Amino acid sequence: MGRFGDNWATAHRNWRAIFAAIGLSIVLIWSLALKKQEDARIFLRTDKKIATVQDIKKIETDDRFGSKNITYFVHLTLPEGKKIRFMLLQSPPKVGTQLPVLVDIFDDGKNYYHYNQMDWQLLNIH
Repeated sequence: MGRFGDNWATAHRNWRAIFAAIGLSIVLIWSLALKKQEDARIFLRTDKKIATVQDIKKIETDDRFGSKNITYFVHLTLPEGKKIRFMLLQSPPKVGTQLPVLVDIFDDGKNYYHYNQMDWQLLNIH
Protein backbone atom coordinates (compact mmCIF):
# COMPACT_ATOMS: atom_id res chain seq x y z
CA MET A 1 0.00 0.00 0.00
CA GLY A 2 2.97 2.32 0.61
CA ARG A 3 4.03 2.12 -3.01
CA PHE A 4 0.56 3.12 -4.13
CA GLY A 5 0.84 6.32 -2.10
CA ASP A 6 4.30 7.04 -3.51
CA ASN A 7 3.14 6.42 -7.08
CA TRP A 8 0.07 8.57 -6.60
CA ALA A 9 2.13 11.43 -5.16
CA THR A 10 4.62 11.22 -8.01
CA ALA A 11 1.86 11.14 -10.62
CA HIS A 12 0.10 14.07 -8.95
CA ARG A 13 3.33 16.11 -8.92
CA ASN A 14 3.97 15.29 -12.59
CA TRP A 15 0.46 16.35 -13.63
CA ARG A 16 0.81 19.62 -11.74
CA ALA A 17 4.10 20.28 -13.55
CA ILE A 18 2.49 19.52 -16.92
CA PHE A 19 -0.45 21.86 -16.23
CA ALA A 20 1.93 24.57 -15.05
CA ALA A 21 3.99 24.25 -18.24
CA ILE A 22 0.86 24.40 -20.41
CA GLY A 23 -0.44 27.41 -18.47
CA LEU A 24 2.85 29.28 -18.78
CA SER A 25 2.97 28.48 -22.50
CA ILE A 26 -0.51 29.98 -22.95
CA VAL A 27 0.51 33.11 -21.03
CA LEU A 28 3.66 33.45 -23.14
CA ILE A 29 1.77 33.10 -26.42
CA TRP A 30 -0.87 35.58 -25.23
CA SER A 31 1.76 38.13 -24.18
CA LEU A 32 3.52 37.82 -27.54
CA ALA A 33 0.20 38.35 -29.33
CA LEU A 34 -0.47 41.47 -27.25
CA LYS A 35 3.01 42.78 -27.97
CA LYS A 36 2.33 42.61 -31.70
CA GLN A 37 -0.72 44.86 -31.37
CA GLU A 38 -0.37 48.45 -32.48
CA ASP A 39 -0.67 51.20 -29.91
CA ALA A 40 -3.83 53.20 -30.62
CA ARG A 41 -2.21 56.54 -29.83
CA ILE A 42 0.44 58.28 -31.89
CA PHE A 43 3.35 60.17 -30.36
CA LEU A 44 3.45 63.75 -31.61
CA ARG A 45 6.30 65.57 -29.88
CA THR A 46 8.19 66.24 -26.66
CA ASP A 47 8.01 69.71 -25.13
CA LYS A 48 10.25 71.10 -22.42
CA LYS A 49 8.50 73.11 -19.71
CA ILE A 50 9.70 74.75 -16.54
CA ALA A 51 7.96 73.65 -13.34
CA THR A 52 8.20 75.02 -9.81
CA VAL A 53 8.79 72.79 -6.78
CA GLN A 54 5.83 73.33 -4.43
CA ASP A 55 6.19 70.64 -1.81
CA ILE A 56 8.55 67.83 -0.80
CA LYS A 57 7.50 64.84 1.29
CA LYS A 58 10.19 62.60 2.71
CA ILE A 59 9.29 59.01 3.58
CA GLU A 60 11.70 56.77 5.46
CA THR A 61 11.23 53.01 5.61
CA ASP A 62 13.30 50.34 7.28
CA ASP A 63 14.40 47.37 5.23
CA ARG A 64 15.00 43.90 6.57
CA PHE A 65 18.74 44.50 6.94
CA GLY A 66 18.28 47.38 9.38
CA SER A 67 19.11 50.26 7.05
CA LYS A 68 16.78 53.09 6.10
CA ASN A 69 15.40 53.71 2.62
CA ILE A 70 14.51 57.33 1.89
CA THR A 71 12.02 58.25 -0.83
CA TYR A 72 11.12 61.80 -1.77
CA PHE A 73 7.78 62.78 -3.30
CA VAL A 74 8.16 66.11 -5.10
CA HIS A 75 5.04 68.08 -6.07
CA LEU A 76 5.58 70.40 -9.03
CA THR A 77 3.37 73.06 -10.59
CA LEU A 78 3.55 73.73 -14.33
CA PRO A 79 3.06 77.24 -15.76
CA GLU A 80 -0.53 76.43 -16.81
CA GLY A 81 -1.35 75.47 -13.21
CA LYS A 82 -1.32 71.68 -13.58
CA LYS A 83 0.17 69.87 -10.60
CA ILE A 84 2.32 66.77 -11.07
CA ARG A 85 4.20 64.52 -8.66
CA PHE A 86 7.51 62.72 -9.06
CA MET A 87 9.09 60.09 -6.84
CA LEU A 88 12.84 60.53 -6.34
CA LEU A 89 15.39 58.33 -4.61
CA GLN A 90 17.94 61.14 -4.34
CA SER A 91 17.56 64.40 -2.46
CA PRO A 92 15.39 66.80 -4.48
CA PRO A 93 15.94 70.48 -5.20
CA LYS A 94 14.67 73.08 -2.72
CA VAL A 95 11.07 74.33 -2.59
CA GLY A 96 10.55 77.18 -5.07
CA THR A 97 13.20 75.96 -7.50
CA GLN A 98 12.46 76.14 -11.23
CA LEU A 99 13.11 72.77 -12.92
CA PRO A 100 12.89 71.52 -16.51
CA VAL A 101 10.18 68.90 -17.11
CA LEU A 102 9.71 66.97 -20.35
CA VAL A 103 6.18 66.46 -21.65
CA ASP A 104 5.44 63.75 -24.24
CA ILE A 105 2.31 64.75 -26.16
CA PHE A 106 0.13 62.15 -27.90
CA ASP A 107 -2.61 62.58 -30.50
CA ASP A 108 -5.37 61.45 -28.11
CA GLY A 109 -4.72 64.48 -25.90
CA LYS A 110 -2.90 62.63 -23.13
CA ASN A 111 0.42 63.89 -21.82
CA TYR A 112 3.19 61.93 -20.11
CA TYR A 113 5.40 63.94 -17.77
CA HIS A 114 8.96 62.89 -16.98
CA TYR A 115 12.29 64.44 -16.11
CA ASN A 116 15.90 64.05 -17.07
CA GLN A 117 17.87 63.24 -13.92
CA MET A 118 21.07 64.56 -15.50
CA ASP A 119 19.49 67.96 -16.22
CA TRP A 120 18.34 68.22 -12.61
CA GLN A 121 21.79 67.27 -11.29
CA LEU A 122 23.55 69.75 -13.58
CA LEU A 123 21.54 72.57 -12.02
CA ASN A 124 23.44 71.96 -8.75
CA ILE A 125 20.41 73.07 -6.77
CA HIS A 126 20.27 71.06 -3.56
